[in-house]
Amino acid sequence: MTSEERILVIDQDEAARELLMYETLQPAGYAVVAVDSAASALEMLGEFPPDLLITDLQTSGFSGKDLITALKAQGVDAPVIVLVEDGNEQSALDAFRLGAVDYLTKPLREAEVVAAVDRAMQSIRIQRESTAMAGKLQLANTSLEKRVRELTTLIGVAKSITNLNNVEALFNRLVSAGLYVTNADVGWLLLLDDKTGELRYETSQNLPDDLPKKFVPQRGAKWHAGMSPMIMLSGQPLMLHGSRLEKFLLGRFAKTALVVPIMVKDQPVGTIVMARHEDQPFGDRDKTMLAAVADYASAAVVNIRLFQALELRAEKLDMLNQEIISGEKGRDDMLIRLGEILDKPVKKALSGIESLAQGDLGDLTDDQTQALSTVWEHLGLADELIDTLRAGTSQIIEQ
Repeated sequence: MTSEERILVIDQDEAARELLMYETLQPAGYAVVAVDSAASALEMLGEFPPDLLITDLQTSGFSGKDLITALKAQGVDAPVIVLVEDGNEQSALDAFRLGAVDYLTKPLREAEVVAAVDRAMQSIRIQRESTAMAGKLQLANTSLEKRVRELTTLIGVAKSITNLNNVEALFNRLVSAGLYVTNADVGWLLLLDDKTGELRYETSQNLPDDLPKKFVPQRGAKWHAGMSPMIMLSGQPLMLHGSRLEKFLLGRFAKTALVVPIMVKDQPVGTIVMARHEDQPFGDRDKTMLAAVADYASAAVVNIRLFQALELRAEKLDMLNQEIISGEKGRDDMLIRLGEILDKPVKKALSGIESLAQGDLGDLTDDQTQALSTVWEHLGLADELIDTLRAGTSQIIEQ
């Protein structure tokens, strides 16, 4: 029982009103207002909305039954206890058919009044607790459903960051995820240029169409304005709203903003920005969820860098391979040319020595004969080497 539990008493008998109000209900802790007619009770509804009504069925103007009907017509769902004269219980049964929850007979007895009121109030409390519990359950279900959708969104982003075929589409998905998990209206993503150290615009969603052209950058364009440069220095998230936002470009179309850095190895490499048109500040939950999106953006940046490094390495290896192939071809060409140059002279020399050997060698000394034999032997080896070289390089060319 609380002080908020209100009881409206309707009885034209002043003694009965005073008994109910001063001797029974107020001492029990209820807030009580007593009136002498059903008409007065209807007038009191706006000023004193009751949790429970206690009405005599015989009231001036129109009856308690008429009052019950009028209450229903006005959408008042407070329970009603009716008062009847002893021996007139049939009237109470008629009131039950109209929606009364209990009845008391006159003359009233305090204990019976308190018991009837406690029963009715207990029913009201249970109903209120049930309604409150249902509301909490509905709120919890709604919150749980939102969390599930958020997690589903993040899982989808996690799967997409390994697909580097379309980097722009990947960044768009990250911004879309940020908009969803923070319930924002506008969002964009900026990344640091490793070579120049400048922030570059990557993508955005829902930027107003009426922005000046110089404030609508193309992908890869330098980003000058906004809070992102400050975030790159601090490495900490920032939430702004109201007048504090007006000095920034963002203040042209948003009332509240959330900026979260994209970190790689404790170093900011970009920012992801969310904004709302209405002055509804972002909360810690929004910051946590956007930080999760920023973590996926960080993983995407690392993957992109690795992919670019692998592509560059592959290009260098390809160039080196081409150089090797070109070098080998040049060497083979040179060997073929060398073989062609030496082939005829060596064969001619061999032929000459062979003719000489077939003649009279009696005029030659032993040393000259030995020298001639040595030349013959070496020219034969050179001829074989030239034939082998020409045959080998020809096979290489054919392959």
